[in-house]
Amino acid sequence: MRDIGKNIRTARSRKKMTQDELAERLYVTRQTISNYETGRSRPDVECLMQIAEVLGVDIQELLYGPEEKPEKRQAKKRLWIACGILAVLGVLCLCALYWIREWAGTYYYVMPMFFIRDFAVPLWFGLLGWTLLQACGVYLGAKVPQCKALRWIRLAVLICIAICAVLLLPMFCRITVAAVQQIAAVLTETHYTVSLSFEFLPIWDTIANKLFFFLYQFPYVTTFVGAALWLVGFPKEKKQ
Repeated sequence: MRDIGKNIRTARSRKKMTQDELAERLYVTRQTISNYETGRSRPDVECLMQIAEVLGVDIQELLYGPEEKPEKRQAKKRLWIACGILAVLGVLCLCALYWIREWAGTYYYVMPMFFIRDFAVPLWFGLLGWTLLQACGVYLGAKVPQCKALRWIRLAVLICIAICAVLLLPMFCRITVAAVQQIAAVLTETHYTVSLSFEFLPIWDTIANKLFFFLYQFPYVTTFVGAALWLVGFPKEKKQ
């Protein structure tokens, strides 16, 4: 209710009515309307009802502001879900890295660390990039740019991500299985022996290995990937 003056001004502007015109309809002076809108004074309930009738809005809108659009509520919901996942994943990564480093130093098992550093941490940074731009869109009014080439840009971004995902998939599966086996070996106090082949296709493995170690050294680059996904409208925003 502290923004009654702002709500009156917003409703009046949307109605394309000047302060003089509103004052004339209410049989008050323009200065009175100005005082209402700047917060120097407040209209009583009867006057608020008259203002609402003249501006064609519900009195609740003058008291509490316009009702939030469904699209905006959905965008906020996605943002807070992303923030929650971001927080949980970040805590899990930090805890896991601490424990796994202890294990690696004691048992010389490095696959769990590779799994966290190469897959979980880049995923966290990618989600961070998307979340930051989603927050800008929700609270700062930033919008996904619209242009004729947007569909092709979106397609190119998604194809690039898909190619990287396919390249890393065999290694992801091998490292995941090996990490689980190594963790199980530590927990059960048994000896771990490598039972997985790390050869797939020579060229495939060469490219995947370079991408693997690049993500290991620079996991934060996926922040730009997450931002790119938001910029190309993924998930696609509904037109307002």
